[in-house]
Amino acid sequence: MNRYEFISALRTALTGKVPATTVEDNIHYYEEYIEIQLRQGKREEEVLEALGDPRLLAKTIIEANKYAEGMDTYGAEGYGEVPPSGSGKGFWQWYQERPAWLHTIMSVLAAALILFVVFTVLQALFPFILVIILATWVYRLIRQFHS
Repeated sequence: MNRYEFISALRTALTGKVPATTVEDNIHYYEEYIEIQLRQGKREEEVLEALGDPRLLAKTIIEANKYAEGMDTYGAEGYGEVPPSGSGKGFWQWYQERPAWLHTIMSVLAAALILFVVFTVLQALFPFILVIILATWVYRLIRQFHS
């Protein structure tokens, strides 16, 4: 494998799995790295052998990109589960690692749940509240007539 095949294999392995800017940044970095090593007198085969398999290198870049973005998977796939207790990773840290759009959805769902609970409790307590209000009104009315 020569350097052009190495770069092509790396580009193919990265494309669609990380953002295009990440692909281009990494391609540029490895092209420059290989060039510098060649100028320092190393043979192309030696440099490419030291870098290893471009597909394995791409997997490392993809994983590093996922970690940098705070996601468990790249793209529209799942975002992992809440870590088990005792894992050293609390809910708030897990929550902060999620993307902003997921924060919005979670906030809307939490607000809807709170409103549902409040209105359910008020609906259940309404007859008691009504009885208390009526009893207070009747009590005041009776006291007014006896005064």
